[in-house]
Amino acid sequence: LRIGLGPADEVFLETALDDKRKAVRTAAADLLAQLPEAQFRVRMTERARACLRWTWRKNLLRERRLELDVTLPDAVDKAMARDGIEARKNQGMGEKAYTLTQIVAGASLAALAEDTGAKPEQFVRCARDSDFKEALLGGWSVAAARQGAGDWAAALLKYALEVPDAFEDERLAGLAACLDERAREAELLKLLAHKRADASGLTLGGVLGALRHPWSEAFSRAVLKLLQRHFGTAPAQYDHALRKTVAQEVSRYMAPVLADDAANGWPRESANWHKGDDEMVNALAATLALRRAMHKELSGDPG
Repeated sequence: LRIGLGPADEVFLETALDDKRKAVRTAAADLLAQLPEAQFRVRMTERARACLRWTWRKNLLRERRLELDVTLPDAVDKAMARDGIEARKNQGMGEKAYTLTQIVAGASLAALAEDTGAKPEQFVRCARDSDFKEALLGGWSVAAARQGAGDWAAALLKYALEVPDAFEDERLAGLAACLDERAREAELLKLLAHKRADASGLTLGGVLGALRHPWSEAFSRAVLKLLQRHFGTAPAQYDHALRKTVAQEVSRYMAPVLADDAANGWPRESANWHKGDDEMVNALAATLALRRAMHKELSGDPG
């Protein structure tokens, strides 16, 4: 249903909120949250307005600054539960804070901007000063990905650069997907370089595996160098998920002009080089070489 999702699907999805199976209800709520005019988003927006009070104040320099007062939501009632809101703790947040996260994730970001006249970076800065920054920023990261809000995604990715591990890789990939391809690559290069220069301990798979567009040569070279620094280190020995991502996903989207570069330059003599690394490198180089040959054939290039 995600393909071609539109207003005509709302009635069906609303009935699916009453399905006996949780997986169906969860999927319906996620899809409804992506429909701009859906009553689901209206309900969530009204709940968010009841929890968040925004005020513009001037500091000593007479500069306008957005401030926030948070009123945690009441216990989850039947109407909230029907919309997929769960009454439980999550990732170190208390029950009410997590309820706030779920509400914010379903609320309209456009309506929030209209209510206040603020920009995404101002909301992010304001949330950072709040006792509920994890709940707010976590919810907004979900909302931005659902609503394809590129301006919000850029502001949240900037925050992720300043606060490592603020979001999980899957969340980062969702935010990056809201940007155009050039901006997406630029922001992720900053993020990957910022988190750890040597990529040790960094789960790249969740991010790189979600970049399902043809990578530019510059981005491809940067990622290849990062991977070549990572494999052959002690932490990389058990990075089986990333090996699989490189062999099966990265090889599909990395620029095929790097076929020869991908076959060389790896620290094969390292004591931490894993036998699975050879298989990964061979799969990556072979797929890139095949794609390069296909490109030449399809373009009519006799070389």
